[in-house]
Amino acid sequence: MLFAILLALLPAVAGLPSTAKVIETRAVPSAAHPNRVVVLWMDAQTVSPCWEDADEPYAPSCPAATRGCSFAGPTRISLLDTSTQRVINTLTVPDPLTGKDTFEIPYVIERGGPYFVTGRKNYGKPEVLRFRDFNGDGLPYEFALYDAESCSDYYSAIFGYSRKQDSVINYLFKIREAAEPGSVPHALDWIEGFAWQKPLRPYYWKWSVVHPPGLAEDYEVIYRPDLEVFEGTLAHRKWP
Repeated sequence: MLFAILLALLPAVAGLPSTAKVIETRAVPSAAHPNRVVVLWMDAQTVSPCWEDADEPYAPSCPAATRGCSFAGPTRISLLDTSTQRVINTLTVPDPLTGKDTFEIPYVIERGGPYFVTGRKNYGKPEVLRFRDFNGDGLPYEFALYDAESCSDYYSAIFGYSRKQDSVINYLFKIREAAEPGSVPHALDWIEGFAWQKPLRPYYWKWSVVHPPGLAEDYEVIYRPDLEVFEGTLAHRKWP
């Protein structure tokens, strides 16, 4: 009961802005830490009209698979210490293409997309903060945000609770050009295709993204648990 009251009063007791819209909360698995809650929130958000309430039928599109009916605005992910009622750290979620301080989080979305929807209806409220094992260490302490810019550009960003840092972190992908072994890697907070892949062996992924007409990108990535980052290469080729 006290925990429910705390969540209801989050903006007041946790140092969030009074205008904050708390979208979702999720307790960190107790095996990682018993007094930690991840909070997904927005400030000065707008709300898109929902096709469930509209006269026009829903027109499916590739971006709709990750946006649906959505909140949009400056998006934050905070880690809350429930024993002291304080925010430990807060991350900003940027737009994957422009880097601007805005993002869309669905509040109703179609089943079958990357966000999990409970129940049996075709549409429903997604579980955005759904913990899974995304870094391959066997521990379900990570979750993903998704953004489909088009039918061939599916981005994901991986977040999670770091026991080493006692913080919520955005797992970066340090990617260099495969054709330039000595090149400086680019640190990416969003990457195409990764969240849909399974590791081929512990801490190792390899996948391709096709961009019509005629271009493919081949990723090869390892996870470095000592640094809590992903490192890898990107190769470009003609397709088919």
